[in-house]
Amino acid sequence: MTFFYWLAEWLASFFEGYLVLCFAADLLEKKKRPGAMFLGGGVIATIVIIMNQFSLYSPLNIVISIFINSAVGVYVLKSKWRIMIGLCLTFFTFLLNVGDLSVILLISLVIGDGSLGAVISGGVSLTRLMVVICAKLALLLNYLLIRRLIRRHLLEPMFTQHWLLVLIVSLAGQLVTIYLGNLMMSNITMILAERWIFVVVVIVVIIVAIILHYKYRIVTERKDNLELLSQVQAADFKALRQITEAEARSAHDFKNHLNIIYKYLDEKEDRAALDYVTAIMTPLQNMGQEIWTGNGIIDYILNSKKAMAEAKGIVFSIDTGIMKLNISDYEINMILANILDNAIEASEQMTEDRRIEVCIHSVNATLIIKVKNCHNHPIVKKGQKIITTKSDRRRHGLGMEIVKRTVAKSDGFMQTQYDDHIFSVLITLPEAP
Repeated sequence: MTFFYWLAEWLASFFEGYLVLCFAADLLEKKKRPGAMFLGGGVIATIVIIMNQFSLYSPLNIVISIFINSAVGVYVLKSKWRIMIGLCLTFFTFLLNVGDLSVILLISLVIGDGSLGAVISGGVSLTRLMVVICAKLALLLNYLLIRRLIRRHLLEPMFTQHWLLVLIVSLAGQLVTIYLGNLMMSNITMILAERWIFVVVVIVVIIVAIILHYKYRIVTERKDNLELLSQVQAADFKALRQITEAEARSAHDFKNHLNIIYKYLDEKEDRAALDYVTAIMTPLQNMGQEIWTGNGIIDYILNSKKAMAEAKGIVFSIDTGIMKLNISDYEINMILANILDNAIEASEQMTEDRRIEVCIHSVNATLIIKVKNCHNHPIVKKGQKIITTKSDRRRHGLGMEIVKRTVAKSDGFMQTQYDDHIFSVLITLPEAP
């Protein structure tokens, strides 16, 4: 019978460890690896069972469990330590501990036994087993509710952008739950129940406030994205219209060109005919759309921006190769069009050395984008953020911020380098397998 109890304890601990990894994978949008996650859950469960031989509930057990879960998460999900510790601490505080202690308190109040906590912490028993099963069901319910929020992209910015705040709040919550949990393990009273209900209400209020905050941010970002997209599309349409109008004028004049060539040939003036053909070939050659990468969206952006830059007297050089993308057309448009628009705008202000260099290549399954341009305006930074010096800061600072968010969302990397004359942007993105 004792073996059955410990097997049930191991399965419960395995369930906890596996859900921690699922929670982290969902939040960080990492690919789930069932084999590695099952193995990680098994390792976590085994260590927890060994610790339970000495004490079934103690602050030391919780600290070690958080560390072990974080270590397994870093290995299995290839995540950063600071993010995994914040995730595990949040999971243990707001999903696991709140669920476990709420179940214990609820069952104690229903059966009218204030010593239930002491019975549970005293050792393995049928009572503890029933409470553990109810607690794991509560944990599963909490996880499913949180996963709905994750799928709506309401929580991941909190962990990736504000991980230190998450760590502090989760640590404070963990200390409160450990304190009240220790009291529950000795004797559950109505005063203790009221305190716990207050803590749960505060936690719910905090979660609702966070959700509302990030919903507001999402709505604002979408509005900004739509505004920027309309600006980009308007600029692209203008450039395309200029190209189309040039093609229409050339086609309209083509009949006249043929008449003149016929006249030269008819009068045996071969040299004049050849010179005339050479003169009209240049605009006709410029009408074609180059294939730079094999990707229709990237090629269109490069061709339209090249035409736009050259119309303004800017030398626009392109060095590319064939590649496959792992991000959507919308996202690559947000990244590449914004960077090139900034480069064209900066080059316009130059009186000389008006040039833009674009390099896009695939190296070791990584898409590398580098754009370099000359500039003559001062670069102002606030921390790690480049601040625009233009009067309309909200509008002109929007493009680079959207690029940064899009690159981060695609698991990419972005770096800017500059001196008094040259500004360059380097972006790396994972290529499609």
